[in-house]
Amino acid sequence: MNYLEKYYISLIEKEFNDRYNPGEEFMGVNKPVNTIEPVVSVLVSTYQHKPFIRECIESILNQKTDFHFEILVGEDGSNDGTREICKELAELYPERIRLFLRDRRTSQFHDSEGNYIARFNVSWLRKSSRGEFIAICEGDDYWIDSNKLQNQVDALRAHTDCSFCFHPAKIDNFQNQQKEYVTANHYKQVQIIGISEVIVGGGHYCPTASIMFNRKVNDILLHSSYIHLFPVLDYYVQVLSLTVGNGLYLPDVMSAYRVGVPGSWNQRNGPLEKKAAHMVEMMISNRFFDKKLDYKYHDSFKEKEKKDIRLTFKYCYSYNRKTIAHIKKFLKDSTSGDLYLKCRWEMVKSFLYYKLNLKSVTSVLRKIKIR
Repeated sequence: MNYLEKYYISLIEKEFNDRYNPGEEFMGVNKPVNTIEPVVSVLVSTYQHKPFIRECIESILNQKTDFHFEILVGEDGSNDGTREICKELAELYPERIRLFLRDRRTSQFHDSEGNYIARFNVSWLRKSSRGEFIAICEGDDYWIDSNKLQNQVDALRAHTDCSFCFHPAKIDNFQNQQKEYVTANHYKQVQIIGISEVIVGGGHYCPTASIMFNRKVNDILLHSSYIHLFPVLDYYVQVLSLTVGNGLYLPDVMSAYRVGVPGSWNQRNGPLEKKAAHMVEMMISNRFFDKKLDYKYHDSFKEKEKKDIRLTFKYCYSYNRKTIAHIKKFLKDSTSGDLYLKCRWEMVKSFLYYKLNLKSVTSVLRKIKIR
């Protein structure tokens, strides 16, 4: 780890703790929900989700359980009406909802030059949670099975070697309601999942709104400030969860993952050059993450990187010249050493295939590897 990485990790940890303010809890800490001992804490992070947030929270309120659970909503300074809906629901259900009204000037962390470094909303929800188990449902997603929490708690208690549980999710396409399908439909029965499967599978292997993990995992996450340096948190939360226990896959479809939402990550990173840049940033982060985990899962991270390089650059020269130029520049500015060479080599193969139409040599090229 270089000096800059050490500096940022130390700074993030300090800012995360110094800015944390339990007083942001709407209606104080003497509500009925604050007096119960919850078995599950459900974390809902939301920003600019006015069309979706009511359905999200109500799908959680509809859960049927034989235990207490709390819903922690982190409203991150929306100006589209999301905050007003959250306040309305918090006032209607003080026995269930703990609403935190954030100020983005503190929940978003920037360096002295104004460059974005990290956001704390979700991590602060984890810090405020009290449950034996933690479940997640982002503000534009929702649950479709009223027994989801009960099923997952029962499953984790029956499989004490597992620290993490997930299941398939329905894809709800906001822009095309006809394009619904199921993601993460990996197995037909309950299955124990190892860490290598999740590392190689990537962030979409476990749908976020399907995730539940135990308190031990939560403690590890709260002491891993470096994950705030990564482009996205979900993938690293999943992998860290499996460093202290196995994963547990349930085959039932119990949540919905909404795509095509205006302003969402997928919408913001739609252009091809942005997607390529994001994938390269993930590769760099994965190498750093691999090191933080003492290279215990190095072979899996290598397999993941090989897969990502191929998917990112295989079709590169089918793009227009401007996009190719952007990708080349980003690679030159952000990578070095063998990672740069591997990415450029995949681009060379793409050039030969699409520009020189040398399809006949691809079988030979596949046998050539950069060690």
